[in-house]
Amino acid sequence: MPIDVSELAGNYEVYERAKAASGRIDFEDMQLAALEAMQDPDVAEGFRAKTQAITVDEFQDVSSVQVRHLEAWLGPSERILGYDYRATYGFRGGSPSFVVGWHTRLPRAKAVTLEASRTSTPSTLCAWRPSRGVSALASKCCIGVGSGGV
Repeated sequence: MPIDVSELAGNYEVYERAKAASGRIDFEDMQLAALEAMQDPDVAEGFRAKTQAITVDEFQDVSSVQVRHLEAWLGPSERILGYDYRATYGFRGGSPSFVVGWHTRLPRAKAVTLEASRTSTPSTLCAWRPSRGVSALASKCCIGVGSGGV
């Protein structure tokens, strides 16, 4: 059954009002507050000075807010790890383009694209690839070495 968008929007408004009335925040609010804080050059530099490296695993599933936060925090030795062809959180903004295009967005960071999945079978990965909509992945060979899992 399709979701009624106006009903969903109404539920979201009720949720936001209840959250504000109770003085509570949710995870998205925390992420947005952290991103806002990182816009202050002194705050950003303070975090960079205390951080030797950041490693982000499962990078293909981050949200656009998380990507923007990482961009603000980026220092000289960051690296990301992700299955570019296995992004599964598109409903909250995850995209294989975060992995595929990382080097053009932030050339100082090192992107490590994983070429084999130990949790997915070859048939699962090959079925997943064509539906991702990233042209750079169209001819990529996906290697599933898992015998179980999905």
